[in-house]
Amino acid sequence: MRIPKALAEELLVEEGTAVEISVSEQGLLVRPAGKRYELAELLEGVSRADQIKSLDWRARRARKLWTLPEESVQELLAKVRVLVE
Repeated sequence: MRIPKALAEELLVEEGTAVEISVSEQGLLVRPAGKRYELAELLEGVSRADQIKSLDWRARRARKLWTLPEESVQELLAKVRVLVE
């Protein structure tokens, strides 16, 4: 699909950009497709570690240091959904 250069620059769309096309009450709707993540991107910053069994927590004197914010949990779940869909 060709669009005017000025419009492409304004929308930050370049040649080869994937788009989604749909029909609305106002007419044809064209927008950049949602981002697809590579597995390496999703796992960036993740380190492999042995999981501690719940029964081992007391023996190891493990304690909870912090809780992941809900916004971060939702972002992670959205990225995982891309992988399993």
